[in-house]
This record gives sequence, C-alpha cells and structure tokens, in this order.
Amino acid sequence: LRMKKELSSILAKNTGQTIKTLEKDTDRDNFLSSKEALEYGLIDEVLVKNDKEVLISSKFAGKIIYEKGLGEKVKKGESVLKIDDTALKAKLKTIDENINTLYNKLNALNVSLKTLLNTHKRTEELLKVKMASIEQYENEKSKIASLKAEIKATKNNIRIQQQNKKSILNDLAYTDIKSPIDVIISAKMSNIGDNAAPLKPVLKISPKNGNY
Repeated sequence: LRMKKELSSILAKNTGQTIKTLEKDTDRDNFLSSKEALEYGLIDEVLVKNDKEVLISSKFAGKIIYEKGLGEKVKKGESVLKIDDTALKAKLKTIDENINTLYNKLNALNVSLKTLLNTHKRTEELLKVKMASIEQYENEKSKIASLKAEIKATKNNIRIQQQNKKSILNDLAYTDIKSPIDVIISAKMSNIGDNAAPLKPVLKISPKNGNY
C-alpha cells in the first residue's frame, strides 16, 4: 500500500493528474493507446517510424563500387550507391553493333527486292508476248517471296535488339541509385567491393528531419 502511494505521488508529479484519479485508474489493469498515454501525461512524445524511410537495393547482381557511409547526409538527387556497369555497357555496345549490322542488311535486302520487283514486272510483260519462260517467271516469284520473308525476319530481329537495348538502358539507370529526398544513411548492410544481390537491401535511408 505504501509503494502504491509513492508510485501515485511520482505519477501525479509527472503527469499532472490528481492522486485520486491515479489511484482509481491504476486500481486494475488499464491499457492506453499511444495517443491516450500522451494526453494522460505518461509519455512526452510519440515516435512513429517515418513512412519515407527507404530500403535501397540493386535490381540485379553486381559489384558495389561506391556507397555512402553510415550517418552521412545526402541531398536529393545525390548518388547513394553505384554498381559496376562495365558488363552492361559492353552488352550495350554489342547490341548497338548488331542493330547497325541488321539495318545495313535490311537496306541491302530492300534494294535487292526493289530491283527484283522491277525485273519481275518486265518478265511478266515479256511472258504475255511469249518472250520469257514461265520457269523464269516462277523462279523470280519465289525469290521475291524469300526476300520478303528475310526482310520480315530482319525487321523482327531489329525489334528484338531494340527491346534488349531498352532493357539494358533501364538496368543502367539502376547502377547509379540516387536519393529521392534529402536523407541520412541510417543503416548499412554492405560495403564497397561486396557483390549486391538482386532485390537484397544494401542501405537504409531516412529523412534528415528524423521521426515525426
């Protein structure tokens, strides 16, 4: 009973509540929400984890070549993590070379098709006056069909290479990860030289103003 009175006295001093109120409220288990505890005077403030806290991870596997240190302040748009992009840039170069080669091939095929179509048109006119053979006509017709099929396949290959290029460029954007807001590096799960695994967090950033 003495201890209860001492506790009520201490609580009254710190909460601003009367001893009578405290004795009534502490007579049995009494559960308060964080807001109710704040209003009652039991706590000074409610610390809520900021919803802008972000875990940083890489989209793909790669060696970490740059990383902000724990506790460092970072401005909006500033890099917090960089992944080695040497392999991606090499792939991009190869894709650009492939696209260039395919376009050259496509141009040559289109020239050949145009020439063959003109030839075939003349053959058709000659065939009407029996100055060309049906075999020649059918042979040209078959070549035209083959050229059109090859042109279609080449265009499809170009589209595939362009899609691959778009994917590589998208991945390259993830090799230099920038902060979306002014932050502080609040946690590190990796170091420079480590290999970042896809989607595995390597850093945690928190707003500079902390909790709210």
